[in-house]
Amino acid sequence: YEEKLPCLSYLIKCQAYCGKVSDAKRIAFTVLERLGEAPPREIGEPSLNVDMNSTVKMLQNTPDHFILKMKASPSSQQNILLLEIYYALMQILLELGNPKKMPDVALKMLETTMKHGYCALSPLAFAVFSTTLAQLGHNSLAYRISKLAKKLVNRPLSQRYASGVAMTTAVRVDWIVEPIQIVAENL
Repeated sequence: YEEKLPCLSYLIKCQAYCGKVSDAKRIAFTVLERLGEAPPREIGEPSLNVDMNSTVKMLQNTPDHFILKMKASPSSQQNILLLEIYYALMQILLELGNPKKMPDVALKMLETTMKHGYCALSPLAFAVFSTTLAQLGHNSLAYRISKLAKKLVNRPLSQRYASGVAMTTAVRVDWIVEPIQIVAENL
């Protein structure tokens, strides 16, 4: 099944871009299930609250240099595909007007990076999770993770995600802490 992941990842994106968002969501959920991933939970589910709180504490206690020097994942290509599927699912949920599952998808993206190691899409995982932190009111931690995401795009193969990281963090996190003019200048 894993050899089909690249095709399935593109199929999800193509379905979403062609306006078949419900089909894209169904395929994404099916792929994640086949990979042994739990379906995204909604805000308010006790298990999500526990996992979110433990991740916040972990990030608060993790020094920047640890994240910046994270070792590459031995299964980098597979992690990239998994993160691409999660990222596409975030966009699909947003388009469907179902943002209640987005924090868990962001959490799963970050957990994939922290568990398996760095891959090219890891900066985007940190950027997306920083937006979730901001939504939960952890503004200083969100800003710290946002800045780390922007530093991580300088690693090999991650530069292609620099614009996604910049837009995600500027629009949803940086403006909370920085004056708007500085945010605009950094885009």
